[in-house]
Amino acid sequence: MKYSVAIIEPVGGHGGMDYYDLSLCEGIQKAGGSPVLITSDYMNMSRKFQFPILPYFKKVFSEPTTFQKILKHVGYLIKSIGFVKSEKINVVHFHFFQFTLLEFFNLTISFLARLTIVATVHDVESFNSKDNRFLKRMIFLYLTKIIVHNQTSLNSIIDYDSRLGRKCEIIHHGNFINQIKKLPCNESREYLELDPEIPVLLFFGQIKKVKGLEILLRAMTLLKKQDTQVLLLIAGKVWKDDFQKYEKYIHENELGEWIVKHIRYIPNDQVDYYYNACDMVVLPYKKIYQSAVLLMAMSYNKPVLVSNIGGMTEIISDGINGYTFEAGNEIDLADKIQLIISNSVNSRVIAEQGFQYIMDNYDWDVAGRKTLKLYQSMVEG
Repeated sequence: MKYSVAIIEPVGGHGGMDYYDLSLCEGIQKAGGSPVLITSDYMNMSRKFQFPILPYFKKVFSEPTTFQKILKHVGYLIKSIGFVKSEKINVVHFHFFQFTLLEFFNLTISFLARLTIVATVHDVESFNSKDNRFLKRMIFLYLTKIIVHNQTSLNSIIDYDSRLGRKCEIIHHGNFINQIKKLPCNESREYLELDPEIPVLLFFGQIKKVKGLEILLRAMTLLKKQDTQVLLLIAGKVWKDDFQKYEKYIHENELGEWIVKHIRYIPNDQVDYYYNACDMVVLPYKKIYQSAVLLMAMSYNKPVLVSNIGGMTEIISDGINGYTFEAGNEIDLADKIQLIISNSVNSRVIAEQGFQYIMDNYDWDVAGRKTLKLYQSMVEG
């Protein structure tokens, strides 16, 4: 039997999920499955794919009010579920980063349509607000299976409700090796108008409270006092955070010459320049379940410096395939930055080992095979 699945991802490229969805579908197809991706017209595609891609969720963020956005989403979801039923598709697959009425509605409609439902839970707890426990419990109840990316996420779900453990399957997020383009460092720095001689630290991605940017700024203050020649490049859009507090800190500590700020959404066609221009990527996160930025940095063969929290240390072994520092400790962070930039030969070796590690352990073909096997167990079960 050739198992079919509809992966429903309403935000598509708008939420940065385009590469994830496309790579997962390719992995499922290579394993012998028949995926259909139902997504938005924000999806970014650099080439043609051999599976159907249906942009049913058109301009879902263009409406002026939240109510109108929800109304549009509801209409598109009903259209999607109608397609799934008409094509006799085996499984419907959602992605969750939070647990709101919208996710609850998605699953309620799918459940009423008597569909077999799986969800990849990227964030077990929402980082921007307190989860509604009733909605969260009902959402987990609807799901036949739950995919998580690592043991940290699985432990969090079991802590929430130990009975959910039997529903869960760990399937790693794939790497970005086949997506990226390696460019000369000097070319990338020229494009971004960065000094070609000074070591560059990169803080990349959405700027959220849990990302720990203030810890990195405090470390930069220490590096400035030590007269360490280093530049911090901050690139990303603010998400439910106030960048003015960071601006205030930068101004009060006279860090202006030490920091370059690109506080905006970075389009896909510019991402290569940022990673190729830097000497290392720093992720001083206070909490995370899985970091696409980490896997992206390692795919570019860059040294990574991460806080020693579960979502990071499941991938990074300090001094072997990357570097760790004590979470929240700007002194340890500054010391580790000094260590890495002062020993570029060793850091390149460790970056190579990091690249090899994710190539061996975070492969999309493996993710596709495991995901298809999970679909099969759901249908046959």
